[in-house]
Amino acid sequence: MRLLFISWSVLLCQASAISTFAGATNAAGAMCPEHSALQHSTCICDAGYTCYANQPGDHCLLTRQSVNQSVTMAAFRPECGKLGTCRCIPNDTAESRRLLAGNGQQNTSTLTNRRRLLQTHEATAKPFAYLKLHKVGSTTVAIALERMADKHDLRLCSRPLDTHPCKAWTTHGTEHAMREAGVKGLRSAVGGDNAIALTILRDPVQRLLSRYFYDIALSGKTVKHPPSYNEFITYLDQHEAEQAHYMRDFARKTNAVEDAKQAIEDFDVVGVSEDLDGFMALLSYHLNVPPAHLTYKNEKVVLGRPQLKDLEPRLQTHLKLATANDFEVYLAAQRRFEVLKSQVPDFKQRLSEFKAAQAKVDQSCKFAKTVSEVLRGRDCYKLA
Repeated sequence: MRLLFISWSVLLCQASAISTFAGATNAAGAMCPEHSALQHSTCICDAGYTCYANQPGDHCLLTRQSVNQSVTMAAFRPECGKLGTCRCIPNDTAESRRLLAGNGQQNTSTLTNRRRLLQTHEATAKPFAYLKLHKVGSTTVAIALERMADKHDLRLCSRPLDTHPCKAWTTHGTEHAMREAGVKGLRSAVGGDNAIALTILRDPVQRLLSRYFYDIALSGKTVKHPPSYNEFITYLDQHEAEQAHYMRDFARKTNAVEDAKQAIEDFDVVGVSEDLDGFMALLSYHLNVPPAHLTYKNEKVVLGRPQLKDLEPRLQTHLKLATANDFEVYLAAQRRFEVLKSQVPDFKQRLSEFKAAQAKVDQSCKFAKTVSEVLRGRDCYKLA
């Protein structure tokens, strides 16, 4: 089960007694049992306690492990506790040792295997902050990262960023942090210097076109031809910031191209949308996860939109001039991307593994809502 603002993996556990309720009620009137407290509509066991459930349909959600790798904190839906099937048991007691030993329990192997898997993942997967720019394939990447974080029990940062410790930040809130405190600000939100800061850029003219047609698709306006010169210029006048999207985030408050290019160098991982597979293979190395854990489904695709070649020549020229500074930043990202790939000793193997897994992903449009805990949108849109 996946809960809003929480990216814990399901851990089945069982018990045989009904708990006594104590504590505050949530919005639905459900109460948390003894030795737990309500946080984000979830019952959190106190430190030193483990959650157990005695029915197959009720799940405990692992949230934290102690140094000796035993579970010291767990969570569950209030409804589970309301039914008397979830409770918090003190660690290192006769009852907890009996339950962990599998005395009469059906899911002991599931519990043991899950803990072993979590120990491995928790020791290797690295926390990260993903600077999520607009219309660069960022939602596609963010959701792939979100799924990976769930596999490796890296808690997602909520939207807006909350005060609880999180290890995976994938929302546009990262832009504000970048503008205010740079890459250091991104890392500090998810664990400090050991966290990985990453981002991806796209050819700025293509990014601008994507922004234009995405806005039209959301508005429901009819587009039966490529936009005229005057139509697009009017749009740019109304959305001036879109012409310097990279400069705004990377140059921060100086508006200097060289400062923006230097900021690119500060990131641990930089990629370009035109080689998304290569970016994911590179990312698997730096996050220390299998390449297959980063496969992606394309999101927010606007079907049937005109391409750059369809625009009249003077408009193409104007767009290139309008995004000239952003293009310099994009070129710096391209160079950084190539250097980073060359530094990965097994990059070709990782890329091959990723492509093999990615080939199995269904990319057909369902026009369905994005499956995400913190992001909104659809996989595909149609122009009216």
